[in-house]
Parts: sequence; C-alpha cells; structure tokens
Amino acid sequence: MDQRIADTDEVEDLEEELEAVEEALSSLRGEVDDLTKNIDEGNRHADKLRGRISQLKGSDQTNTIQAYLASRKEQLELRGENRATLKASGLTLKSIAQAVSAAPIDQAMARKNTRGAKRPTRV
Repeated sequence: MDQRIADTDEVEDLEEELEAVEEALSSLRGEVDDLTKNIDEGNRHADKLRGRISQLKGSDQTNTIQAYLASRKEQLELRGENRATLKASGLTLKSIAQAVSAAPIDQAMARKNTRGAKRPTRV
C-alpha cells in the first residue's frame, strides 16, 4: 500500500506541474497572438506609407518612359532639320550615292565568285 500512496502523491505533483506549464503556455500563446496582431497592424501601416510615398514620388517607370519619349522627339527633330537642310541644298540621295563609293566589304559581298554564287563563302 505504501507504493500506491507514493505513486498517488507523485501523480498529484506531476498533475500540478502540468497545470502550471499549461497555464504558462496559455499565457505565452496569448502574448504571441497579441504580438502577431501588432505585427499585422504595423505591416498594414507600412504598406500605406509605401503607397503614399510612391504616389508623391511618381513612378520610376513613368519617368523613364517620359525621358525616352523626350529623347526620341529630339532625335526626330534633328532628323527633320537635317532633311530640310538637304532639301534646301538641292542634293538628292542618288547624287550622294554616286559621290560616295561602296565600302570594300560591300564590294566583296556584291561580286560573284567563280562558282556562280552571289557571295564569297565564309571559312
């Protein structure tokens, strides 16, 4: 009978210890839930701030596109000026082509080789 009494006392002690551990775990779970809630609120606030900053700054993509369009406009204006200058001078593409000789590579690629092919073969 002494063995059963000792076992009963030990079981009661272990049950009390288990209850204390479960209470501590429950308390910690509550703290974790509170912290998770705080983290979620912080993330939502940070997202709102990021959105507001991007609204105020403007999109980098938009700025990049605008810069590209401005550079294309400059290039087209320059081309137009060059065309107007050429037209005013009376030069034509045909007269310019006659004045400029073909590059050596163009001459080589234009000639026929001995087998009748249009271009020289590459090695």
